[in-house]
Amino acid sequence: MSLYLPEQFREERESCLRRARNWLLKAQPRTTEDRTYHLFGLLWTGADASARKNAAKQVLAEQRKDGGWSQLPRLESDAYATGEVLSALHQAAGLATSDPAKANMI
Repeated sequence: MSLYLPEQFREERESCLRRARNWLLKAQPRTTEDRTYHLFGLLWTGADASARKNAAKQVLAEQRKDGGWSQLPRLESDAYATGEVLSALHQAAGLATSDPAKANMI
C-alpha cells in the first residue's frame, strides 16, 4: 500500500498502515513463515525499531543448532526457511547476512 496507493489517498493509506501495524503488534505468530512475515510486516507498516527488534529475537530463538531454520518445529532446517529468515532479519532488523545469526546479537 505504501508503494502503490496514489498520493491522493494518503490519509486512507496511513489509516490502513496504522491498523495493520496495530494488529501486527498484537499478533502471536506460530510458524517460521508467520514469524518471518510478521517481521516483514512490521517493517512495511512503519513499526519502530524496538518492535522489529523484539520480533527479530523471536525469529532468532527458533534457529537450529545447524545454523538454519525449519518451516515447522517437527521438520529439519531447510534452505527455503533459512533464506526467508535471513532476508527478513537483514531487511527488517539490520542483521548483516554474513553475520552468524544468534539471539544475543540483536
